[in-house]
Amino acid sequence: MIHFITPTPLAIEAATTMGVSAKEDGAIGKFGTGLKYAIAGILRLNGSVSIAVDSDLYTFSAKETEILGKSFRIVHCNDQPCGFTTDLGKHWEPWQLFRELASNALDEGGCWTRNPTTGRTVISVDCREVEAAERQEAVFLAGKEPLIESSFGATIYEGPSPHYYYKGIRAGSFGCVAPVTVDISHGDLSEDRMLDLAVVRRELGWAFRTATRWDEGLMLSVLAQHEPGNFWIEEVSGIAFSGGELPPKMLDFIAARRKFIKHPAFRAALDAHLRKSGGGHWEEVAMTERHRELIALGEALARRVGVDPIPRESIHFTTDLADAELAVTRMDTREVWFSTKLAMLGRDEFLSGYLEEAIHVMTGQQDCTREFQNTLLSIIVSNAQLDAA
Repeated sequence: MIHFITPTPLAIEAATTMGVSAKEDGAIGKFGTGLKYAIAGILRLNGSVSIAVDSDLYTFSAKETEILGKSFRIVHCNDQPCGFTTDLGKHWEPWQLFRELASNALDEGGCWTRNPTTGRTVISVDCREVEAAERQEAVFLAGKEPLIESSFGATIYEGPSPHYYYKGIRAGSFGCVAPVTVDISHGDLSEDRMLDLAVVRRELGWAFRTATRWDEGLMLSVLAQHEPGNFWIEEVSGIAFSGGELPPKMLDFIAARRKFIKHPAFRAALDAHLRKSGGGHWEEVAMTERHRELIALGEALARRVGVDPIPRESIHFTTDLADAELAVTRMDTREVWFSTKLAMLGRDEFLSGYLEEAIHVMTGQQDCTREFQNTLLSIIVSNAQLDAA
């Protein structure tokens, strides 16, 4: 048997009447249904539940009744019918029943124990499934070491878990076993005390955007992810910080490991930051004669199609760009960084890259925009050999 004890007296109507809740704003439960769900669920599992309030004892039971030709078990309190049956909250699992009673106790400054003790209110439950949930279902967040602490988003703890938490209380599950344990502090719980996964994803993004402390080992693991279906790819998308909105120290950490960043959201965030700030983190290598020959060809191509060549003093070569990146233009300074890999891929590949960056430098237009697309189409049309009608 397990006992849920509070130092405050419970109005028994809160256990017998739908819609009754006296919880203050900020309490874990506030809808006026949870305690009834818990009582109905325990009786549905053929357990027993009683509530002692000061000197009064209330014992709950379920009695078979036929309504409209169907059989129902109506919940009774001290042999008086309540306004609900054991079908109330029948989708709740045993861990949710335990969570409800334990959360109510916490809301009132109480606790739960397996040893009988005194209190203004004592809810006693004899139900094997509910008692097992306390031990096996990780309903409450155990003491773990935080890996990411933030000023506004989720707190990310060490240790894998299939569940996520709201203020330390289980509020839902991922579709997989997450490599970390996630605790959310912002968002609205449903009547079932559940938190929508979309809210969790939003708060995970904010965890990185407002991180005040973070573990380097975790960051290296996150940055390396790129396969669809991976936890960090699925739960932290590019939308989370598409504008490069990450803490400066985190951006410095990422920039120092640029070639190893596989996660598209973090790569995009760093690129956006570099384009806005002009802060170069790449080491320049000496330009070879082959590089100069390719640049000269690029200049000739640009003039031929009506694009301004890139000023020579603005061109740099580096080996530090990520493997999938062949060139980057910093929009504030219009400095162009070419990967030495691009030069190795041959003349035509380099000329394509040169022309793309020359358009960026001349127009200030970003990749994958309607403006950039229109510029390319205009170049094609203006250079096409059209026969007169």
